[in-house]
Amino acid sequence: VIDIGSNYGFIAMVLGSYINKEGGTLFSFECDKEIYINLQASIKKNDLTNIEAYNLFLGAKDEGDIHTVDKILKDKMIDINLIKIDTDGFDLECLKGCSKIIDKNHPVIVIEINNNLESVIRYLSEMEYKFFYNQFFKCVNDDMSNTKEVPNLIASVTDLKIELS
Repeated sequence: VIDIGSNYGFIAMVLGSYINKEGGTLFSFECDKEIYINLQASIKKNDLTNIEAYNLFLGAKDEGDIHTVDKILKDKMIDINLIKIDTDGFDLECLKGCSKIIDKNHPVIVIEINNNLESVIRYLSEMEYKFFYNQFFKCVNDDMSNTKEVPNLIASVTDLKIELS
């Protein structure tokens, strides 16, 4: 699992604990140094040795202080099943920086959308993603007329089977 914009690590702790049972690894990225220090403390306190945390700025291309997830993880022999992105508007750039991983693995992608839903959907559609859901599991692929009310986007190349109890 890749978690871009881990913040203090609430979702990272949940994901890390869940995938730890299956021997999975979470690659956690947080660019803010002070928040990253708190993230590391949470990882240590929860004894989650399966989380690899990085204090880096991510984007679409490796240039200067900006890095791509593709380059950071290129030497690791891994399959990625899920990418979560919450970067307050830099989600499309971060998504583009994962393009090789997405091409290889076609992971489910969860993105907090700020102001670029149409661009993100266009990009993911070009990468063969066909099913788009908001956090209420309502398909938004067919009806893009109400794009302002989609704060979270869940995308997959296959139909997601959601069971709500």
